[in-house]
Amino acid sequence: LKIYEFSNVGLLTEIASFGSNLYSYGLAYDDDRQVLIQSDSSNHSLRLYDVVNKTTLKEMGMFGSKGSGPGHFNDPSGVVIDEVRNFVFVTEWNNNRVQILKWKTIDNNNDRNHSLEFVDMFGSKNEMDDPLGVCIDPNGNLIVSQ
Repeated sequence: LKIYEFSNVGLLTEIASFGSNLYSYGLAYDDDRQVLIQSDSSNHSLRLYDVVNKTTLKEMGMFGSKGSGPGHFNDPSGVVIDEVRNFVFVTEWNNNRVQILKWKTIDNNNDRNHSLEFVDMFGSKNEMDDPLGVCIDPNGNLIVSQ
């Protein structure tokens, strides 16, 4: 992972990097929490990073493991954060569904630490065929590419 700063005159400068050899399709950033979520298809999970001062990435942990039950993934791909409703939506390529997660803040001696917890899921092979990308439009509608 790398963080780049894009200046108003079009210059791109790398300001932080974190060694990661993952097969990843999706990234989402929560500005309020300063947390980056990365879909990790290699490990069938989500990786959470603390973005310290927008210059340093500190790995906070992982959420999920391989499977088809709630909070388990099979090739997570797209990730989007709905900051209005406080949800995280994750598309899964091989489970043909979207999982809905929410933030869970863990108090760890005043050290900010965030995790995710399962809320709901929807989709099946009959409804979705290998969903990949996901976004939220200005009206709050979830858009899934497949």
